Amino acid sequence: MVKKFYYQIIIVLFILFSNNVNAQFEQKFTLNASLGYVYSTYYNYDWGMAIDGGIQHNINRSLSLTANIRLFPLYDTQHTEAYYYNTNIGVGAKFKFLSSKAINPFLFAEGNMNFVFYKYYENYDEPKYDPYLSVWSDGKYSSALNSVGPGFYGGMGINIKLNDNLGLFVQSGYYSSIYDEMMGLYSKAGLNISFLKSKSL
Repeated sequence: MVKKFYYQIIIVLFILFSNNVNAQFEQKFTLNASLGYVYSTYYNYDWGMAIDGGIQHNINRSLSLTANIRLFPLYDTQHTEAYYYNTNIGVGAKFKFLSSKAINPFLFAEGNMNFVFYKYYENYDEPKYDPYLSVWSDGKYSSALNSVGPGFYGGMGINIKLNDNLGLFVQSGYYSSIYDEMMGLYSKAGLNISFLKSKSL
């Protein structure tokens, strides 16, 4: 009985030691880069592609702070001369549920600042005469506009760990730009590169 008890203690200590060793191989920082898809109901801008990148500071196995920069243009499928370009910088947080697993779901939330340059097509209630072109028109393209204002991006995703330094991720969430009232769904997939091992994780 005494030997069995000691064996049990040794097994428990071995498990605890193994978890501690595994923790030492956790990384303090993570770089990410991704391509995305944006669906929007803003004016006639239906969809757009996105590219972004950033850095993540892993406070512990469950909580990380994030900083990202992204660019996404939106396209008007009805009017080829209309465009919307948004470059934004954001900071936020990510909460991971199963950090010790290879497949790890997470929630995220981010506040950001949007730098927008756009031009849109304005429909008239009734046709108007253009004296310069000597034609009647049902609408016109507005002057290009610039805006700077806050926004929000939040949702959920999944990390897929390939090894100690490399992983993949997919995520999707609600995106809004408050100043110009743009709203949409922003989904993306990308690559995580982790570095700087930390014994504190």
